[in-house]
Order: sequence, then structure tokens, then C-alpha cells
Amino acid sequence: KGQAFDPKKYIKEVTDAEENVLSLEVRVESAVDINKEGIYMVHYFATDAEGVQGHSVLLVSVGK
Repeated sequence: KGQAFDPKKYIKEVTDAEENVLSLEVRVESAVDINKEGIYMVHYFATDAEGVQGHSVLLVSVGK
């Protein structure tokens, strides 16, 4: 609780279905409140040149 949180630091790499590493911009949606206890979801989205979109979710627990 109260510690800085940067959701982009949790992105290691973006891969396709064949495990090829891609260089794509990742859009992050997060409503994590580091000052309020609770469980929060961070959504990560990436879209390739063909318009195929991937989505991943990170659960963040803010405690005492």
C-alpha cells in the first residue's frame, strides 16, 4: 500500500501464437489505487499490423 506501481514494468515481451516475439505498442488500462486496499485488474492490449488483437490481464493486490 502506498508504493509506486508502474503496470508497464510487468511486460516482458509480446508474442504471437507461434511464440514469435513481436515489437508492438502495448495499451494499458489500469485503475489501481495504491492508497486503497483491494484487488485490481490491469488490462494489456496489443494489435498487430493485420488487426489481430491480444489481451492479457494482471491481478494486483493492494494490501496494508
